[in-house]
Amino acid sequence: LIEYLKTKIIIENVQKKYEELAEILSLKDAELRSISKEARIKGTNTLIVSDDVMKFLENYGFEVISLDDESVSENSFTGIQSNFNKGTYKYIIVLDGNNNDHVDRLVKNNKAQTINFNSMTILEEGNTDDYLNNMQGLIDNIRNICLN
Repeated sequence: LIEYLKTKIIIENVQKKYEELAEILSLKDAELRSISKEARIKGTNTLIVSDDVMKFLENYGFEVISLDDESVSENSFTGIQSNFNKGTYKYIIVLDGNNNDHVDRLVKNNKAQTINFNSMTILEEGNTDDYLNNMQGLIDNIRNICLN
């Protein structure tokens, strides 16, 4: 088996697939940065998220406001509600469909709409999503939130 894995053909094939994946991920990275840059110019680069896990989007230049129970005070939540009422914010990106109390209140009282993002940390039977399609869905949703 070790000799089989070390064959030149397999090694070259794995290397080729790795390079293809690296290129795809680089393009997705660039796409997020481009959306963020355009949204900053328009003043629409704020994303409301349900969980601190989504704060990685700050690395791309987005302003991320987390509704995580540990992150939001009642005072700051009042300001967030006000922005939903004014139409400044419309969407909340919800991680794995896990609404917390803040998300539920915004949906019920402030007409917030949720967009689910599947982190793929839990495997569900029959789920045919893959990481790249899931990330592209997130990128498309961010584009719609910030640029439309």
